[in-house]
Amino acid sequence: MKNKSAARRFEAEVLDKVGKLREYRKSLSAEPFDAEGVHKMRVLTRRLRETFSFIQITADGKEIAGWARKTKRLTRALGRCRSLDVSLGLLRGEFVRSHPAAARTAMRELERERRDETRLLVKELKRFKANRLRRELRRLFEEKRGRLDRHWRRAGEKLEKRRGAVVRKLGSRNQLKKGRMHELRVEMKKYRYSLEVLASGNASYGKRLRALKTGQRLLGRWHDYQVLAGQLRGIGRGALRPLEKEVRRREEASRRALLERFKGNWKDVIGIR
Repeated sequence: MKNKSAARRFEAEVLDKVGKLREYRKSLSAEPFDAEGVHKMRVLTRRLRETFSFIQITADGKEIAGWARKTKRLTRALGRCRSLDVSLGLLRGEFVRSHPAAARTAMRELERERRDETRLLVKELKRFKANRLRRELRRLFEEKRGRLDRHWRRAGEKLEKRRGAVVRKLGSRNQLKKGRMHELRVEMKKYRYSLEVLASGNASYGKRLRALKTGQRLLGRWHDYQVLAGQLRGIGRGALRPLEKEVRRREEASRRALLERFKGNWKDVIGIR
């Protein structure tokens, strides 16, 4: 009975995610698409991809693999736009006063890239048929509901695998090692989205989620500086070199602050026991 109720909640949440995806798509009505709308839709597609993996292991939903690939392409297109939006926000908020000429030059280049990426995103959005996905999911749940109930325990096993991947990135001494910060950030996202799939009705999962969000937020700012520095180098203009050095300096300062603040305590920060 417990598995059945959990599986029913899962079905409802998956269909709700697809419904929200359709709503977000409608909200992105005018190019170049607002930054907040792109961000929300990207996060939603990441969550949807994680639910697809749960469907595959619990209901043997092999037919969902094609949708997983389509959703991944959409996530990547949204991610490229999101990355540029974040960098533009950093330039406007933190660097345009200290490096006005260089920041404005960089902004013009990144805005041009954003327009190019928006055109590619439009193509991916047109290819992605959310209504068809919703119909196919309904049919799959109706046909394989019994299997989903019987094998729901596999969802918990998958969650433990995600947790294990985070622990391995932390290292045996529970410390965040240099060079592993981005890898940890990626695994934390996967673990978080898995937790969100199973969090309904489980208070302990809710506590872990809050801790994970804190860790992700802290790692996210460091990563934003890292991405911006790479974009500035990619533009390849000598006039931007002082700005790039300043961004690199802040990236390193952010990294050192993270290591110092949470030295030896990262498992507590992200809710790992």
